[in-house]
Formats: sequence, structure tokens, C-alpha cells
Amino acid sequence: MPIPEGDAIKPSFISFDEEGWGAYDYDNKKAIVAKLNNYACAVTNDNLSDSAYKLADNLDNLYANYKLTDYDQSMVMCHDDVRESNLAWHPQQGTKIIDWSWAGAGLKNSDTTTFLIDLHKRGVDVSAYMSNFNKDHALMMIGFWLAHSTWPEGDTDVRFQQVHSAVAAYELLKATA
Repeated sequence: MPIPEGDAIKPSFISFDEEGWGAYDYDNKKAIVAKLNNYACAVTNDNLSDSAYKLADNLDNLYANYKLTDYDQSMVMCHDDVRESNLAWHPQQGTKIIDWSWAGAGLKNSDTTTFLIDLHKRGVDVSAYMSNFNKDHALMMIGFWLAHSTWPEGDTDVRFQQVHSAVAAYELLKATA
């Protein structure tokens, strides 16, 4: 189906900004802290719980760092939703992207960063690949996932996974500090 004339689709990185840290204010912060606290109580992993509390305590610092980051960088072709549900693997043909809806311009290694976050979220040790981790993209995604987790409509499991992704991204971001 063609895109209707005059209806431009924003690049993902613009949506990540506007719908993430761009929506951060006092009321949003209260809702995010509540989501992080609920998440910390729901998970059985003490490390995840501790990271969620630390993330809640560090929101203003992360926001300040995001505002200081130069996102006017060269863009490259990437896929902004590289995770297991958007990839297919075949033993002879390798890995293929099966959902191209999130392809477009993005920061260097942003797709790799998203994939590393997704793997880390599932308990995979990604330390050998952290040289490809884009801290700027991870910081942007933390804001995006946390803001989206507070949206009233939607599947509660999706909202939980958004918080889980933000906590995983925060853990990897802290590991690079």
C-alpha cells in the first residue's frame, strides 16, 4: 500500500527523541518511577531489581546527559528494531531481516546496539561485542522505552518489556562508563 500523498513518516530517530526524552517532565518522571518500582518488585532477579531502582534514581542525570549529547552525527542505514522477533536464521543461509518496517537512517551501530540490548535482556553475555555498542543510541532508547511504558493503552506485557529493555540498556550503558 503506498503512503498517502503529504503524509510523511518521520525517521525513527526523530520519533525516539520526541516520544522519549522529549516527553520527559515532572508528571512523566513520576509515572516512569512508578513503572520502574513495579518492575523491580515483579522481577525475581536481584540484579535487575537493583538496576531498576538505580535507573529510577538516575533519571534526571540521564536526561541531562541526553540533552548534552550531539545527535547531529552522520547517519547510516540501519534497522531500529533488530531483535529476535524481526530476524530469521537458517543454517545454510544465515540471518535475514524479516521485518523491514524499522529500516532507515540512524546512528552508527544503533541496530547492533539494539540487538545487544535484546540479547542482554535475555541473559546472554554480550561483553565480547561491546566495542560495537553505541552509548548515544542506548541513552536515546532508554528515554523512548521508559516514556512508552507509561502510555495508558496497549498490552501490559509490551509495557513491561519496554521497561525491561530500558533496564537492560541502562546496565550496558553503565558497563561502558
